[in-house]
Amino acid sequence: MFRAFLISCVVLSLGVMPVAAQEDDSLLGNGLLDHPSEVGDGTCAPGAIGALELTTCSFPLTGDDDVLPEWPILAIIGAADYDDLQRRSECSVEGGMLICADLMGGWSDGEQDVWLSLDFERPRASVVIDRVNDGVLGYFGTFGKLPVAFTNAPREFGVFRSFMLDPGDEATLLVRKAGSDEVIAEVPALASGEEDGIATVVFPEPGRWTITSCLVDPAGGCAREGFRNDVQVINPVVEPLFEGHNLVGADRIDLVFVGSGWHGDVERFAEAARILLSFDGEPIRLFESGVAAEDEDPWGLAWGPFAIDPLRGETNLFNVWFLREGVSSLAFQRSPTIDVGIDLSPLGLGRHVAVVILARDLGYSSRRASAEWPSFWSDEPGELPPVEEIEFGSTSMPYRFDSFAPANTLSHEFGHLLFALADEYYRYDLGDSVIGYPNCAPSTAVAGEWWGDLLGEVDPMYDVWVAAERAAGTWYDSWSAEDFTVDVVEGGCFGGDSGAYRPTRSGLMNEESPVFGSVNRQRAEEVLALWTGRAPFNPEAHAELLEGVCDSDVVADGVRVVCSGIADARLDPPEAIGLEVDGGLASCAWIPRDGQDEIVCESVVIDLGATPTAAFVVGDVVVPLGTVGIPTTTTTTTTTVASTVAPEAAGDGTSDRAVPSGVLIGGVGLLVAAGALFGVQALASRLREE
Repeated sequence: MFRAFLISCVVLSLGVMPVAAQEDDSLLGNGLLDHPSEVGDGTCAPGAIGALELTTCSFPLTGDDDVLPEWPILAIIGAADYDDLQRRSECSVEGGMLICADLMGGWSDGEQDVWLSLDFERPRASVVIDRVNDGVLGYFGTFGKLPVAFTNAPREFGVFRSFMLDPGDEATLLVRKAGSDEVIAEVPALASGEEDGIATVVFPEPGRWTITSCLVDPAGGCAREGFRNDVQVINPVVEPLFEGHNLVGADRIDLVFVGSGWHGDVERFAEAARILLSFDGEPIRLFESGVAAEDEDPWGLAWGPFAIDPLRGETNLFNVWFLREGVSSLAFQRSPTIDVGIDLSPLGLGRHVAVVILARDLGYSSRRASAEWPSFWSDEPGELPPVEEIEFGSTSMPYRFDSFAPANTLSHEFGHLLFALADEYYRYDLGDSVIGYPNCAPSTAVAGEWWGDLLGEVDPMYDVWVAAERAAGTWYDSWSAEDFTVDVVEGGCFGGDSGAYRPTRSGLMNEESPVFGSVNRQRAEEVLALWTGRAPFNPEAHAELLEGVCDSDVVADGVRVVCSGIADARLDPPEAIGLEVDGGLASCAWIPRDGQDEIVCESVVIDLGATPTAAFVVGDVVVPLGTVGIPTTTTTTTTTVASTVAPEAAGDGTSDRAVPSGVLIGGVGLLVAAGALFGVQALASRLREE
């Protein structure tokens, strides 16, 4: 089910972690925190914790100016297994101290040592593990050692009865602010006779909170408290990754990037996400220090998902957001196929949300990039379900180096995340192959049924890839068109030499070559066709996506006003749109055009001497355009008015999240040209009347 790809840079980095360097005094004074003597012995707070509870350990630095090297310094309690992602901590430097936050205690009672990856010879601190409070409730369905909840939104915790509880015992959850003994709320968890259940907690403000299980005594008090579990509570706010791209209310897939291990460097995290996506349709030009400058010849190209057909050129089918808050690496994992993981509905993004977790704290481990299947995954062919029934999960991307952009890996994971494509590479250590429609068939006969009509075809993306690599001087003739020609190829599919059949020898789902292959591309195109990328015009949400111009002149019975406008072409017209000028009403036509749609309205005649205002009217909602300039003679006056005033309607129709209210369509030049055009039209109309 999971894609696994070990980042080569991670392997290399593990090789240079400073085991041998402990005796190398030449490392002292180089400005990096990379020698055991540069860190003193430390303390942990709290110093006594329950099993699986969290503590933070601090160590003084002998060199106040030392900074962290590119590789992390890790801490762990108990046996020094730094690959245990739940127990280890990636440390940071703060105010002359090495801070290793959220270390998880193990199961063993008594004093436990705290180890640093700088020094494998001796422990650097200790904590006491107290298991007196074992045995009230256990938790399931919660990813990550530090779960995430959103403020003022229900957060469900799956709980089960400890074997130490009698069947008739009742249990609750005590909710406290971290560091406080005051119980803010007591939430029912298990009633008498229940073996498992759901406890629903609402946290009223952001910050660190704790939930502690409580064995209820006959008097209604707490006979015994269980483990304390910390919860990170954040506001449900996402921000646009690309300014001006997202369209509120559009028929799109929402991609949400979440960062882990970036230590507050939000801008670097967001920029990494922008680079990896290849949103401009071009591959990433890599150099030794990262992305190559314009005057540097790249040593390689990395292909993000939107540089690869059929995603290339289809950015309009996606809104792309990022979460400013950093979280623990597993906290945002979610799988619709087994119905576990974080509930993202408080973000207000709708049903079709896919999460991309860029985790720097996974970079130095054997943790591989992985993705959860979407809800329509199947090992048999079938029609895609109605779009309203589709749900997406998450992908976790270990990310460490600026000089290594794992864009091809992200593209591969998108094959799982968005299109339910199976892995096609070899994994001899995992036994049987994984069968999955459309690209991993259980037999040659089934393969013929699934893709027999595509035999011999080559995905045209192969030629695009080769041309780009040759132009950059990075093509090494490692692949030929035959590697991407549809056939029936035995082996792979997350298994060995037999047991499954795949369509091509190479490709994105095999060796991460930036070519889906005709079979996988066809499936991806079928999925993408379910979305339009457009939004039905909502005057409350899209008022700023309209621009208007009004032309007025004096006629025999007063002043005639003609207003027109332009609208974002990504919007579907409303059933009807009208114009109101000083109480006078006229109908309008919304005409689709290339670039921007045009709104053309009938004229309205008002009394001479008035100073009218104009507005578009959609249903019961008024979108003000501003005041119309009125001439005192028969000279034609053209007034440009932009819809920068909020629409007048009951309710605001928006959410509290930080989303863009719209993008202004057309600049001053366009509006002037439009005004001139409408002025000419009005003048021609007047001449015809005369």
